[in-house]
Amino acid sequence: MSLRITTLKLFKLIKTLKKEEKRYFKLFTKNNRYKQGKYLEIFEVLNKQDNLDLDRYKKQLQHIKQLSSLQSYLYEQILQSLQTQYTSSNIERQIMDGLIRIELLFERHLMEEANALVSKIEKLATDYDKPLFLPLIYMWWFKIENSFLRYKDTSSKQFGEYKDKARKIMAVLTDYIQYYTAVSEGVFLKQYESSRTLLPALEQLEQAIDSYVPQHPESIPVKIIYLQLKAFFASVKYNYSDAYSYWSQLDQFLATMSPQLLEHYQYLYYDVIHSCAYNGSFVAPKTEIPSLLQKLATIPNSNSATQFIVVKHKLMLKMGQYQNALDYVNQATLDFSYLPLNYKFTFHYNLGVNYFIIRQYDEALNAFDVILEEKSTQVPHIRVAAFILKIITFYEKDEYLVLPYLLSTIQRQLKSAGILFQFEQLFLKFIKKIIRHPKSDRAALFIKFKEQYLEFIDQIEHSEQKEFLVFFNYQGWIDSHITNQKFANPFT
Repeated sequence: MSLRITTLKLFKLIKTLKKEEKRYFKLFTKNNRYKQGKYLEIFEVLNKQDNLDLDRYKKQLQHIKQLSSLQSYLYEQILQSLQTQYTSSNIERQIMDGLIRIELLFERHLMEEANALVSKIEKLATDYDKPLFLPLIYMWWFKIENSFLRYKDTSSKQFGEYKDKARKIMAVLTDYIQYYTAVSEGVFLKQYESSRTLLPALEQLEQAIDSYVPQHPESIPVKIIYLQLKAFFASVKYNYSDAYSYWSQLDQFLATMSPQLLEHYQYLYYDVIHSCAYNGSFVAPKTEIPSLLQKLATIPNSNSATQFIVVKHKLMLKMGQYQNALDYVNQATLDFSYLPLNYKFTFHYNLGVNYFIIRQYDEALNAFDVILEEKSTQVPHIRVAAFILKIITFYEKDEYLVLPYLLSTIQRQLKSAGILFQFEQLFLKFIKKIIRHPKSDRAALFIKFKEQYLEFIDQIEHSEQKEFLVFFNYQGWIDSHITNQKFANPFT
């Protein structure tokens, strides 16, 4: 299958290659010396660019004819090189190659050889728990026996075993497909449902899954996708506690695997570590944070990849390392262009909190405004938190002339966006009231507001309705004004 490949697509593929992959590709191209020089020249020009410069690219290669065709050819050659390089170490590729070879042998009536290969790749798929391939493998066994071998060397026991295995694997796949399509539907709903209709739609989906009891929970892929599904539902509802719990369970499950098996789940393992750290940065006890930081450091490129920098910064804040956290991110290079918007919002919110706690209020406001000036309606929970922290920052700056206008504007914006919730109404009303009183009267007003605040928290029935508590230590801030002591812990 040949597709027209744009320069940008080719550039992006080349930029994903590791040093050893580039070296292997150059060796791989020696098999075709006729085109080697031309497409290696294209490869080198793009490889040397940090950011794609089309004008420079075309100027450097203006002597090459049919550049577009060569780009497509080069793209295919890179993919073939990667496939050749990793087939020997990738179990799924070995199984897929085995299935192709079985078909080739079958077409040539080499049934003994085909049957031997069926046994070989069945063992691979079973040993490494790759259930998606097993129905095809079992069907080939039956097809070869039915068509040519006629079960002449097959005992009743062996036939019964294959019949049972074929039927049982379909039950495993039923579990797997049930969970996988549920995850996919959740992602689809998150993309297209409005914020007001998303949660009811997801709750309906989750209830259908909860009533489904997995028939084969011992299957590795089924258990993995089930825990991922539960973590996904929790994350969408901003229930960081449950999400952290499910990701931690998956982390513990992967840790029980043999090193040989875990190697084939390496990228999933890194994703689980990152997800544990991300959700843990909101809710994990301080005693667990050093372990999260230690695990995060085991991921390749964790010190340079933006998503890991965002998480590590938040974990450092949770540990109370405010100046170190600020120094860390100021030295980092961040690129949010390829990440979901929640990473950009999370980082600038935490940066604002970081500046706030060390009393650099103008810098804090600048960080919050990065979020609030974004036109997107995504990630409403962080937008709301940024609005509230902006008000608190102006209050700490004694900007009492600005605050009434700011309060009215924010209340109008939150109401218009459909995210003016009960706590926000309570808090805005309190700030409007307290700025009308002299400072000497405010400690008493904070005491009264604390009573209202605690009563409000006690009345909340569903954990996801308490998600605003993970963004700021409101009670600690209230107490600091009651006791007239320094506010030192922005997160609970």
